[in-house]
Amino acid sequence: MRLGSHALHASSQLRALEVLDQSKDESEIEMQMNASNSMLAELGVYQHHDAIAGTAKQHVADDYTYRLSKALAQNSIAYGSLIDNNADFQMCTRTNGTIYDCPTLKISQE
Repeated sequence: MRLGSHALHASSQLRALEVLDQSKDESEIEMQMNASNSMLAELGVYQHHDAIAGTAKQHVADDYTYRLSKALAQNSIAYGSLIDNNADFQMCTRTNGTIYDCPTLKISQE
């Protein structure tokens, strides 16, 4: 649940920039919006009281997880394309942050 919420929030910030950019292709914006709507729909299902409280039957809980994982995968593809288009940074494997926050890189450059 937390992972899905974090992914949706982070990708929504970049999507807002993408949608406001009038030079962007309509099909790219549509793909981004479909990914966002999919995440919103599945997070809504996942927030159902049975899913949160843990009172759902196992097969229902498995279905909740499957649906959220599919939405996360779709969102990850769309979000990745936004990062490729809008950012000029790399990930730091040590801290799971951007290259600008990476202590290993700062040490190796000095």
